Amino acid sequence: MEYQKRYDLQHIDFTPEFFQDEVREGFYIPSVMKRYWAAQLTVLAEIDKICKKYDIPWFADCGTLLGGVRHGGFIPWDDDMDICMLRHDYIRFFTVAKEELPPKYCVLDVHTNEEYSQMIGRIVNEHAICWGQEHLKRFHGCPYTVGVDIFPLDGISKDEEAEEKRRKSLQKIMDATALVRAGKINSRQGIDLLADIEKENSYTFRSEDTLLRELILLGDYVRSLYPSEDADNLVLMPLWITDHNHVYSKKLFENAIMLPFENTYLPVSARYDEILKIEYGNYMNVVWSAGIHDYPVFKEQEEIYKRKSGNNLLRYTLEREQLEGAKKRKSLKEQCFDMLHVLSEAHVQVRDFAVLQQFETASVLLKGCQMMAVSLQTLFETHYEGCGLAVRQLKDYYEMAHALAREWDEAGGQSLDMLLDSMKKDFEHLCNMRKKQALFLPCKAEWWDTMSGAWEAVCQKSDWEVLVMPLPYFEKDMEDESIENHYHCDCFPEEVPVISYEDYDIEKKHPDEIIIQFPYDDSNDSIRIPDAYYSKNLIKNTDKLIYIPCFDMDDPKTETDKASEIIKYFIEQPGVLYADEIRLKSQMMKQLYLNALMNMVGEDTRDYWDEKIIVCEQKNKTVKDTEDFPEEWKKVIGERKTLLYQIHLPFLLEHRLKAIKKIKDTFNIIEGGNGIACIFSPHESLKEIEMDLELSREYAEILTLVKKKNNFILDLQGEAEKYLTSYAGYYGNEGWLAHRCVQAGVPVMIMGQVG
Repeated sequence: MEYQKRYDLQHIDFTPEFFQDEVREGFYIPSVMKRYWAAQLTVLAEIDKICKKYDIPWFADCGTLLGGVRHGGFIPWDDDMDICMLRHDYIRFFTVAKEELPPKYCVLDVHTNEEYSQMIGRIVNEHAICWGQEHLKRFHGCPYTVGVDIFPLDGISKDEEAEEKRRKSLQKIMDATALVRAGKINSRQGIDLLADIEKENSYTFRSEDTLLRELILLGDYVRSLYPSEDADNLVLMPLWITDHNHVYSKKLFENAIMLPFENTYLPVSARYDEILKIEYGNYMNVVWSAGIHDYPVFKEQEEIYKRKSGNNLLRYTLEREQLEGAKKRKSLKEQCFDMLHVLSEAHVQVRDFAVLQQFETASVLLKGCQMMAVSLQTLFETHYEGCGLAVRQLKDYYEMAHALAREWDEAGGQSLDMLLDSMKKDFEHLCNMRKKQALFLPCKAEWWDTMSGAWEAVCQKSDWEVLVMPLPYFEKDMEDESIENHYHCDCFPEEVPVISYEDYDIEKKHPDEIIIQFPYDDSNDSIRIPDAYYSKNLIKNTDKLIYIPCFDMDDPKTETDKASEIIKYFIEQPGVLYADEIRLKSQMMKQLYLNALMNMVGEDTRDYWDEKIIVCEQKNKTVKDTEDFPEEWKKVIGERKTLLYQIHLPFLLEHRLKAIKKIKDTFNIIEGGNGIACIFSPHESLKEIEMDLELSREYAEILTLVKKKNNFILDLQGEAEKYLTSYAGYYGNEGWLAHRCVQAGVPVMIMGQVG
């Protein structure tokens, strides 16, 4: 089948774009996280290879299953990968895994690793951080240890009383294990627990030295008491023991379908909807803070590396000393007036030395005035158009100072003073008459929305000239080699006139303000702009460098949730350091920046950052249709409002003929509606699995009905996803398309219970 062909974890094509930073659903995904994801899929490919060789079924589970169904890949704020196997398949897998996996891979389960004690298994690509080129190439630039969690699905007893007895015994084993680790097993509670465990399991512990290992192995044995191949129901044992839930009918794992996941497909239960409801309840409800481990999962490895090396790995390191080079600078106008002021003071000193008849010292000072006049002339000619008078005066000043340096006379000195005063007035007039210039340096055209509000505001100022100069960028690999060049100059809105970077000399023009949105300079490992446009270089060629983040990120729910943690990767960038002003869209985002920056360079820098970071209200982004409907769809839709309707395979498998009736009833309601057209877009899972004859026949009838209705469009190719912003609403089953509609602001109605 088409989808089976695309399911080949051994040949996933990770394009350069995959590794670039992005925002998904308002959540920032840095390049390092993308590389970690890619490395996980590489590890999963090795697991899959073994499973195919030994005919071992496996299924995406937990957050990985939820991500595939709801997001079409990794949950943006998730960072681990979970799969499951029935216990008997789990045992077969771990029996052969060590011999079959590539060198350096680590097999972690209670039988293959004496130091491992978790109830689940894990396959890891390395035992420690590895910075070798071969490792980085194989794991897409990710140096961290990366693994996949494998959950065994254990059978439970058909005798409820016997199962409850076992469950309580397992809880005791868990409690005893915790007491051993805490050094409290010899307490009254610990001694009683061990006695109960021995009695209930007909087991005698051999030694206190081996007690922890014996408890771990005994727990694994008791969890496996009821073979999964013979059971009617299966459980995720860690949650079954503690919470008495996560029970699944084994029938839920009889058939697998391939579900899109990032740029590949993963096997999931054909009845994944029921599984997700068991695990998460209303799984369409998004919870950013969900998870049971520190985030990101490689955070501890980052901290270990930083303690050893003093630097962050795959992150820009901001040190306190760097602040000195990024302090507030004087404007070009201020620099020019400072030089004119120095000339005035020099004149006073020259006259004092002349009065004392120290003509040689006065001559040296006048020669210094000549050199400063040359510097001023260069500044004027380079950066100020229409400065002909000022330049002529500077040339006259040079000649007059030259003559006085050779032979001083008071009248000449007074003339030099008068000329300097005239130069000051003319320069002041020149500055007042000159239009200020703001230069916007967008990068990718899709980032323009974050800049457009600031651009519109400056355009309304009559005394400002506003220029937009898109920057070229190139994708690069881990060896810093350029892969593909991009330049989006033709992709901006028609109302935004752009100039070419080849026609504008920043150093010569010295715009009053430069507004950037690319914060990385050379610290991003997947995308780069020309060196001349790094923030550390731009500050030399403007009076004010303003940084507006390129990504429109949602505010974190709290200052401690996962979004807050991962946004730090975006805060710790050169553009934040070198910019004279940082414009953010909310007070919460400013506080997040303040906390992160003070944590890096000291609490006493609060005032510095507080003055530098400005909160600016941003206009709401207007959602625009990116494509029109196909012509054949337009003929059906006409002037009607369009409803997007999707069903998926789990709905049919769970409810069967009741589901068919529900769909037909829905058709009748839509057909009777006034001014409504319906795009019926069956989920692609319906293409993949062979249903029994009765259900197949009923489903085929549904498709025939759609083709006959004059206000219905049958979308069997999944084209509907391209036109999300064009729909008046969505109706149907939970899933990726419904979630996308929510993100696009389309009203979503989830199909209710079948009768």
